[in-house]
Order: sequence, then C-alpha cells, then structure tokens
Amino acid sequence: YTARMSYLGLTRPQARAIAYLQRFPGVTQVELSEYLGVGRMAMTGLLDRMESKGLIERKEDLNDLRVKRVHLTEVAKDTRPQMEAIARE
Repeated sequence: YTARMSYLGLTRPQARAIAYLQRFPGVTQVELSEYLGVGRMAMTGLLDRMESKGLIERKEDLNDLRVKRVHLTEVAKDTRPQMEAIARE
C-alpha cells in the first residue's frame, strides 16, 4: 500500500488525511490530528508538506480566528479515484 501510494507522491499519513478530508471537508487541524493519532507539531509539518504539494489549503474559521480548517484542493480531489483503486488492490 505504502509503495503504491508513493507512486502518487503521497505518504501513508497524507493518503489517510485526504481520505478523511474527502468525507469531512473543513475539519479543524486538531480534529484531523486526533483522527490520525499524531501530535500538533507533527500535524503542522504534515499539513505544511501537503500544502506545498498543492493538496490542501488551510482557512481561518469565521467564528474563531485561532482555528484553522483544512480543505482539499482540486489537485487532491483528482487523486482520489487513483487512491481508491490502490486501496481496492
């Protein structure tokens, strides 16, 4: 699985994050880190790398500017069918 995802340029945590964000768009960074089971520092690094690849964007929460919500970009959404095919193999 990991080797096949690397073909798409994704690590396992990145692939898991994309799958989760597909189901729950706009979750907070904290919610995503809890789902992935990683600390806040690791989550920040993971999201920084995903953002630099154009996979996600972080937006401020309109009700609480301290909160960042994570959204998939079209680039990430376009990889989803390939990810699902790999997961089925």
